[in-house]
Amino acid sequence: MVYQVLIAALLPIAILLIYIYREDKRSPEPVSQIIKAFFYGILSIFISLCISQPLEAIGAYTSEHTTISEAVSLAFFGAAIPEEIAKFTMLWLVMKKCSHFDERLDGIVYAVSVSLGFAALENILYLFDNIDSFISVGITRGLMSVPMHFSFGVLMGYFYSLAKFGDNRKRAWNLTLALLAPILAHGIYDAILMAADTMNQGKETFKGILIIAAIAFCIYLWKMCRIRIKELKTKDIEEQLLTAESFTEAELYTPQPLDCSDVTLPQELGILLEEMSENVHEVWAQGRIDEGWSFGPERNDDKKKHPCIVPYDKLSEQEKDYDRRTAEGTLKFIMKKGYRITKSEE
Repeated sequence: MVYQVLIAALLPIAILLIYIYREDKRSPEPVSQIIKAFFYGILSIFISLCISQPLEAIGAYTSEHTTISEAVSLAFFGAAIPEEIAKFTMLWLVMKKCSHFDERLDGIVYAVSVSLGFAALENILYLFDNIDSFISVGITRGLMSVPMHFSFGVLMGYFYSLAKFGDNRKRAWNLTLALLAPILAHGIYDAILMAADTMNQGKETFKGILIIAAIAFCIYLWKMCRIRIKELKTKDIEEQLLTAESFTEAELYTPQPLDCSDVTLPQELGILLEEMSENVHEVWAQGRIDEGWSFGPERNDDKKKHPCIVPYDKLSEQEKDYDRRTAEGTLKFIMKKGYRITKSEE
């Protein structure tokens, strides 16, 4: 019996997880990362409880809902808000230092993995709590609740990707939508079904209408999420094609610097050469500082530290030679073009 319940609970989860993974077949994420996101999703249910229980304690909602207003409160404060905050938190932890998050669709893949991890544990608990009717409950949840958790994950991942790859000026707004959009969708779905539960005898017609509305909402949200998935896939493909074209151009590019090997700098330009070398360093150092870099004993691109952000006379001869070559090449180019350098009398 236990195995049958687990299969009924996890089969729709596995199908949808494989589905979203195959959508990313052009550049699939490491299976280890998907498992990590899924496991974080399982853990998110405990974070959700830490949010929902205090909300119930202060009277934000009641589990014993008998009116439509109580059903709406339960849907949002007892389910949608705590659950989606918990999943968003876990998604952020997964993505925080994820080097594999390099395509727009990846945001949806990871968010769905987290959401399905949550749905997996929730589904198991629901089916064991209804052990006598686990088959019918499993089918109902497999056709509605699990796909809805999938859809909430798509919405979260869609806006999370926009926050990273979209306009930086809209980053905060897109991150906000990554949380608000699934909360709203989740709350509406649960509110419709929970309101149907409040329909007493004699109101079967209204109850039927609400159930049909919930099914219609499921279908609508699923179609909308399919459009969002296709949108990000298309953008990723377009960017890959542009990148491929850029690489092709780079491979065909052959540098052709002016041959200045026959130019000999006059001895009197030696002082100018050294002054230009120092100025080359000063320009480079100022540019780095303007970009937020500062001195560090070792180069660290993440922390923007560089050992050469020091006065020219503190540089090693090797570093000075690099600047001298740049300055010398510039002077030789000027002379090669037929110009002459003379110092004006002061």
